[in-house]
Amino acid sequence: MKIISVNCMKGGVGRTTLTCHLAIALAKLKKKVMLIDLDPIANASYAFGIKSTKDTTGIVEKDGVMILPAKKANIPIRVELADSIERKQILNGSFCGINDYDYVLLDCPSYSSAQVKEALKHADEVLIPIAFDAFTIHSLEQTFLSIEEARQAGNSKLKVHGIIPIQIFEFDVPLAKGILQEIKKTTNEHIYSTIRYCKDIPDSVRHSKSVFDYAPESTGALDFMSFAKEFIQDN
Repeated sequence: MKIISVNCMKGGVGRTTLTCHLAIALAKLKKKVMLIDLDPIANASYAFGIKSTKDTTGIVEKDGVMILPAKKANIPIRVELADSIERKQILNGSFCGINDYDYVLLDCPSYSSAQVKEALKHADEVLIPIAFDAFTIHSLEQTFLSIEEARQAGNSKLKVHGIIPIQIFEFDVPLAKGILQEIKKTTNEHIYSTIRYCKDIPDSVRHSKSVFDYAPESTGALDFMSFAKEFIQDN
């Protein structure tokens, strides 16, 4: 069982969309997956059709993925991750049957918070999604800094699984090559093939469906599945 924290110290990079589609793709590839929604905004929970998370405390199964939804009541600035006994047990490995899972994916907020620190404290690896804009390099540096802080705080074995670029908008395409070249100058971490811009991805999210169900032949579905297969090979 591996705990993978999906982190980027910047919003709007497709982090939650990546986490949800990776979870579903891994399940389709016969892996046992749990997704923990650590973001108080609860977008991952909503993406799986869990519309109200205020009173949802248990684990829910959707699309072959076991989901522990977020609590978004009042959306406090700093919410302790340990507000749930299940979260505590899952992250420290004592949850009944947790070792039967292949992957536990943690969907984190885009800002430094108690949730992010706790996720990095318990994670084995970090998967970093990036978008293509003027702030990409800075946000990547901040993400690496948070990872190093987690190592210094006690999780010395925490590794970067890789960086996954996502073209959020169609006009990202001309920017992509130059930004990827800059990233390669700043890090030796593995960079996955880019998830290409595909309008079916945001459309599927609005319909509370995965792109695999909404547009199974789309470039989005193909790219996410290809990424999931490579993700498994790298573990």
